[in-house]
Amino acid sequence: MSWHRIIESKPAQRKFDCRLVVDIETWGLDATKLAVGVIGDVDSGVRRVFYTKEGYRLLLEEMRGDKTVVYAHNGWRFDYLGLYDILEIKNAKKIDKRGRIILAIIDEVELRDFAALVPLSLSQLGGKGETPLKFLKGLEEEGVDKQDIAYCIRDCDVLAAAIRELEGLYAEWCGFKKGRLDLPLTAASMAYRVWCATAWPLHWRNPKGLGITFCDEKFNDSLDQAYAGGRTQLLCSPAELHTNVVAADRNSMFPAEMRNRGFPDMSTCRQVLHSERNLRNLLASEEVCVWANIEICGGPPFLPNRDSRGRRCWDQSAFSGWLCGPEIAHALDIGYELEAIHEIHYASTIYPFRAYVDKFYAIRREMVREGDPRQVFVKLLLVSLYGKFGMRDIHERIENDDEIEALLNSNSADEYTIGFYDGPLGELMYLESVEISRKASCQWFGFCAFTTSYARVSLNRAILAAGDDALYCDTDSLFLKQRSVPALLEEVVIGDGLGEWSWDVEEPADFVAWEPKAYVWMRDGEKFIVKHKGVTLRDSEGNLLPDAGDLTKDQQMRSVVMPRTAMRRGLRVGSGITTVKRSKRHHGKESPL
Repeated sequence: MSWHRIIESKPAQRKFDCRLVVDIETWGLDATKLAVGVIGDVDSGVRRVFYTKEGYRLLLEEMRGDKTVVYAHNGWRFDYLGLYDILEIKNAKKIDKRGRIILAIIDEVELRDFAALVPLSLSQLGGKGETPLKFLKGLEEEGVDKQDIAYCIRDCDVLAAAIRELEGLYAEWCGFKKGRLDLPLTAASMAYRVWCATAWPLHWRNPKGLGITFCDEKFNDSLDQAYAGGRTQLLCSPAELHTNVVAADRNSMFPAEMRNRGFPDMSTCRQVLHSERNLRNLLASEEVCVWANIEICGGPPFLPNRDSRGRRCWDQSAFSGWLCGPEIAHALDIGYELEAIHEIHYASTIYPFRAYVDKFYAIRREMVREGDPRQVFVKLLLVSLYGKFGMRDIHERIENDDEIEALLNSNSADEYTIGFYDGPLGELMYLESVEISRKASCQWFGFCAFTTSYARVSLNRAILAAGDDALYCDTDSLFLKQRSVPALLEEVVIGDGLGEWSWDVEEPADFVAWEPKAYVWMRDGEKFIVKHKGVTLRDSEGNLLPDAGDLTKDQQMRSVVMPRTAMRRGLRVGSGITTVKRSKRHHGKESPL
């Protein structure tokens, strides 16, 4: 029998004696075309200017301590790509999440990305100034002046101040003295550690106070299969113009569900005979949470299916697989019929997030009332927590050439699989461990699976209330024709409280969408909201491009080459790249705008 555990996380003590920040400006989008950079000490306030990669290395050596961490904001999407070569990045000891580097160690210096911890812009953190036009347009011949240096220093100061403020709040939240803690790498990790410090379920603590509990791993695996994310769907015909449209979104949707709903206690998981009677009895009880492997069909589509390419889709009226109880109960209420039941799991109901959400939602509301910009940090605690419990198992990956050669020549070679990817120097090899090298100790899919299940049911109730006038939905938002607002208000509450709905577009406007994450809002012939994922929407001066958001026309996508892209396609890491994006379904068709 295999076992699963979830462990109370303790805030880490400081493991470095020097904290630095770095920011660079470049000629155009290419991170390798360095114009000016600033490296600064978070605690002393010392700032030093450099103009070349070599200048940066010299200043880093001069300012570093025995144990040094360097922060850049969006560092692994820009700054670090201009300051380090691809082979240095490739052979670095690093943590890589879903193809995104969040930490790398090069020359014994930790390089962290503050955007992984606080996924906001510098403007949102402290008021970034306006980027000099010469940098946006790549006007290298104009050179760098004192104002440009001051702009770069300001960005460093904003980042350093954000680090100090967050460190103070984090220490306060966890009950430690300011300055004693090492900041986590991600927002989810920070939220999890604060939750452990403030709201860990008392009955999970063993006699030694270590906070460890166990369950048969099959229950965690079944909940993993029931876990799906937010629902994003075009509910109307693509490229169709709609008039008199409004939009509403739900305030703090995930925190609201975590606060108000019950969740399965992993220490009490059980399996029961898979009969319809047992399933319905468990669904009717507030004392237990149930999830089941079922076949169900016949109602309005809303369940998390997958299409032939494995992509999530929401437009099928039949489902086969694991579902959480909230969706099963809702499906039966709106006309679905059970075709088969293959397995039923259940656990006692607990409310592990109520105190946590109450505390930090109240703190955030007070900060918002007072105009305290630190409220953005508190918001991260509320919205990031649930996803931490869905952290995947980790397989060790070896990319360093010397380590690869040593392993291939050792008796441990059969413990790894060999893979290849295309790199700038030809085909590159990596090794990945066959066995799971580290099991996420925070992993309990019961929390994240039920959170998103509750949220999708709430969204679907709103969609059903709007009926055929529901046009588009995205996780916690709904776009609908104004005439259906009275019907919507019979299902939802409009207000500024936790879990209530608010108007995002209250004055009716024109709306057209081509596909999920691609739509335009207009009023009096002028676009005022444009969403088009992966497409350049504005020019260098911030103005909307004439065809922004129109999938019937060729659209530009400008980006910086990431390390994995460079290795795969043989491109230069950090360089700017412009590609054309088209919608295969709608390109070439006439736009209604």
